[in-house]
Amino acid sequence: MPRQRRPRSLTADQVVAGQVRWLRDRRGISQQQLADSLGWTQSQVARLETGKRSISVADLLALAWALDVAPVYLLSGSFTESGDVPIAEQLRVDPTDMRNWVRGWEPLPGSNYRRFFENVPDDEWYASRETAQQRQQAAELYERAERELAGDAIPQPGERGRRRMQLDAAKRTRKSTSGDG
Repeated sequence: MPRQRRPRSLTADQVVAGQVRWLRDRRGISQQQLADSLGWTQSQVARLETGKRSISVADLLALAWALDVAPVYLLSGSFTESGDVPIAEQLRVDPTDMRNWVRGWEPLPGSNYRRFFENVPDDEWYASRETAQQRQQAAELYERAERELAGDAIPQPGERGRRRMQLDAAKRTRKSTSGDG
């Protein structure tokens, strides 16, 4: 019986490389076209996408601009479903936790919440708390509307259209407060 290979652990550079390759393919952009927009050579893009070229902060920002996406999505590994995103050799986090951390919304699980926010200016901290509450309310409204539409609550005659409108409104609110769209 052949020995099964254990999936190798991806580095942060490889996660970003996979995100870049996926976005470039999805948008129908060749490596040469991406290289031209960045002032790079095609071989630089190819080496980056295969993980043979490290990605600097400047590279990350330039790639995000060229691919018309927020840098957080290149860092979070959510497009390619690469699993947990590596932060350090012994630390890997869920893509959602990674996005929230990079956005400055929440510390990583197990981190010191108070220390995470202690150097944030007061006005920004209060604004982020309000935004977090809005996201939470939108998520709760969305989940409630989804449950009702799924049949967990039996709508009265004429209520199904109203509930569909509530779900659509909750989706719009969720999208506008999440910064994803």
